Amino acid sequence: MQRILWGDLETYCEIPITNGTHAYAEGVEVMLFAWAIGDEPVSVWDLTAGEPIPRRLRKAIADPDTLLYFHNSHFDRTVLRHAMPELAPPVERWRTVSPARWGRSAKCWASRRTRRRIKKANR
Repeated sequence: MQRILWGDLETYCEIPITNGTHAYAEGVEVMLFAWAIGDEPVSVWDLTAGEPIPRRLRKAIADPDTLLYFHNSHFDRTVLRHAMPELAPPVERWRTVSPARWGRSAKCWASRRTRRRIKKANR
């Protein structure tokens, strides 16, 4: 049975995103990684605080039976491939969250918590 990993990345890069996803991804820093497995509560991995990757997140990413649903999977896939290649699973496991499922995506669930963490990180 396939599991679902919901996710969303918050990033920073001095290269404007208007220069293109790949150009942006070459210099990107992942700041926050919002994630949830199946129907579990959303967690946020705060890389700006030097936190190590949560064990359950690493295990889900490494599991070939886990599908990755991200709000903008092309962007997040490209960012991970550049910034954290060890966490970039094969493209066949990635899915884009359709608007009908936005209510469940980690991006929507974690947006308020993520904004608070970004504000805290920028203080």
